[in-house]
Amino acid sequence: MGRASSPLAVTRFMRRAVGLTTALLVASCSGSGGTTEDGGVNLLLSVGTLRIQQGHIAQAQGLVTRTGSYDGSVTTTVEGAPAGVTVSVGGGTSNTPVVYVVVAASAAPGTYPLVVRTRGSGISDATASLNITVDPAGSVAYTIAVADPVLTMPVASTATTTVTVTRVDVSGAIALRVGGLTPNLSGALTPLGNDRYTLNVSVSAALRPGTYYFTVGGTSPGLPDVDELVTVIVTP
Repeated sequence: MGRASSPLAVTRFMRRAVGLTTALLVASCSGSGGTTEDGGVNLLLSVGTLRIQQGHIAQAQGLVTRTGSYDGSVTTTVEGAPAGVTVSVGGGTSNTPVVYVVVAASAAPGTYPLVVRTRGSGISDATASLNITVDPAGSVAYTIAVADPVLTMPVASTATTTVTVTRVDVSGAIALRVGGLTPNLSGALTPLGNDRYTLNVSVSAALRPGTYYFTVGGTSPGLPDVDELVTVIVTP
């Protein structure tokens, strides 16, 4: 498992885990299911452990599947975050929630068990374990800053903001990407030159109002990936 060593970094291993197919999700890390005679839900995570340095972020992809005749709505939340660790769930009412873990610079190193829980009306909860290992902070090679890290957008709308890369100890190429997007929420980067980009965000008419998250990340040869968290608040 890789280590993050830049501000708000998601390790390569974690980034690859987010891109796993459904088949790999099923094989990776299972959780308990919540069922009744009429059916229920199962919850799976792409990873069972995230290793994160102080001052960084990481993410894990979830998959909610229904069993039997249950076709009701679901909500996924996370319990047990220690002091200095903030956990958010993007697409918490969808079948593909993304768990984002933000570790403050003040968080105490150690391993902490979290519980990811999916609830539905009239059925038992489905849960999965997610262990967080906090490591001491490392050195900084470059940072990524989003001018508007929190966007409030109505359904069926678009918005733009600026992304800036600040080099601290790197002179080589830095490639940016957008990751962890919820279905019906899209993001694309347009280079402006001099390590500046326009971030275009689109919300489709099919996306339910709520709070969603994704990351703008950078990759540079020989360095850990760097990611910045973006919050999208979708209104009716």
